[in-house]
Amino acid sequence: FVVEGLDNIDWPPKGSYAIAAKIHHAAVDGTAIIDFFGATADIDNKGTPAMPLNLAKLRRSPQPSLLDMAVRATWHTIRSPIGMTDAVMRAVPGLYNLAQSALRSQKENKHNVPDTRFNGAVSAQKMFDARTFPLADLKAVREAVPGSTINDVVLAICGGGLRYYLQHHDELPDDSLVAWVPINARRGAASDANTPGNDISAMTTPICTDVENPIDRLICVHNATQQSKAAKAGMSARLMTDLSKHVPASTLVMASRLVLRASTTVRMCNL
Repeated sequence: FVVEGLDNIDWPPKGSYAIAAKIHHAAVDGTAIIDFFGATADIDNKGTPAMPLNLAKLRRSPQPSLLDMAVRATWHTIRSPIGMTDAVMRAVPGLYNLAQSALRSQKENKHNVPDTRFNGAVSAQKMFDARTFPLADLKAVREAVPGSTINDVVLAICGGGLRYYLQHHDELPDDSLVAWVPINARRGAASDANTPGNDISAMTTPICTDVENPIDRLICVHNATQQSKAAKAGMSARLMTDLSKHVPASTLVMASRLVLRASTTVRMCNL
């Protein structure tokens, strides 16, 4: 959708318009969405592309015939067990790390996930809001805790906002809320430029809603995220997609129903 009439907002240049698009996160991650919108933008009134296309990398393929599609489908069916074996072998280290992390967390009794209103049933009626913070302000806050990151600062801000919200409703639990935090699983600049799609992992970490002082909360968040860094070695979304490609749809449906019935997400995180 093209959204016009932005002249009543202070910061955009006069005559600006916005493009609103809805894309499922399963298809793109942060890096890929930057490339997507960069391809739709220009940098001047002459139409100079913001991100010029590398025509040498573009490949044009003729439309396949029915025979071509039948041959490809047969070939993929034959080699699917091999692909499944390869995907499982690549998943073993991640599964091992995830199991170790879960056992360690259970043994140390960490990450107790309190019961909150955020773990109830979700309806179709949703409301969204957003806040913009100057990057310089976030960097200034980061300097208050040596070794902390911008991500730590953002998590601490979210923790403070949720603490205030739950206090307002007299529902603030004694234990900290636990968040499911996405992690960039791309390995470097070279892979960033050549791998579109979704390539993220995730970790669970407390956001220290039980800490009142903002600086102490940032220290708490930083310590928690440092302890959760091992989750970066877990399975990325791309690897999980590789696994799901080789599993029958009926099996995936049954597995998802078991997960939902077990209320796994309630036990793992609040957000």
